[in-house]
Order: sequence, then C-alpha cells, then structure tokens
Amino acid sequence: IGFISFHAQKLLHHCGVGVEIQELYVTQNFRNQQIGRFLVNKVKDYATTHNLKSIEVASNKTRTENVCIYEYLAFKLSHNKFTINTTPDL
Repeated sequence: IGFISFHAQKLLHHCGVGVEIQELYVTQNFRNQQIGRFLVNKVKDYATTHNLKSIEVASNKTRTENVCIYEYLAFKLSHNKFTINTTPDL
C-alpha cells in the first residue's frame, strides 16, 4: 500500500550525517489514512536512534500538492536544489 526509501550519508553542508528520503509513495486508494506519516515517522525514529542531524526530502516543483504534504509532516522549505539534464529529452 506504500513504501519509503532513504539513505544516510555525511554531508558537509549539514556538518554531520543526515538522512535523505529518496522515494515516498502511498497507493491512491490508501491516501489520507496517515500511512505517509507512519512511514516518515519510521525514518524519524531511525534518525533519532542513530543520532543523525536531519532528514530532507526533495520534490519536483510541478508536484505542488507535495509541498503541503511535507509541510503537514513538519518539514520546512530550506534549500534550493539545482539540476542539469545530461540526456536528451525523448
């Protein structure tokens, strides 16, 4: 019904080890049932248990609904992320 993937790594700009959520997905029929919150809380528990500095997640700007979801889960908009496409568009 849903999944989350993340990794922890030492980041100079965080002055320590942080967690980055790579993927968070809840099947449409199960949304609005606190499953996303449950999954994020599991990552928070991991970060707390391992004394990690922060948790971050990125979302494409076109997915505006995600901003509300992440703010609801107590994330703060704190970084700019820059990307460059290295393959031609199909």
